[in-house]
Amino acid sequence: SLNDSSLSRLLQPADCADVFRHAEQGDEYAKSVVSETARYLAIGCINCCRFVDPEVILLAGGMAQAGDFLLHQVRDQFAAYHWNIEAVRVEILAADLGAHSGVVGAARAALLVVDSADGAL
Repeated sequence: SLNDSSLSRLLQPADCADVFRHAEQGDEYAKSVVSETARYLAIGCINCCRFVDPEVILLAGGMAQAGDFLLHQVRDQFAAYHWNIEAVRVEILAADLGAHSGVVGAARAALLVVDSADGAL
């Protein structure tokens, strides 16, 4: 329970980094939060694969900053809930730009639109 967790002894509200750090240090409540988060992320990735069939799914922001600790669990949950006849082919990776990935991606998309309007695509 949260009352038994080392997170309850923090002097300020816990953020994602706190939860991941405490989970890696063995806090059972924090580990359960990370496990549940990984499950929901995996299900979201599976839903994405149902209509897009991507080769790669990138997790960005705070999720990317959690690193392999979270990615390993997301991949395991993805494999457990993936019900396709084929083997899992999609790679689930952390975006290299972390918290800035969305902004950089939006800027790139805007450039592509501008370039296509000029006939440069």
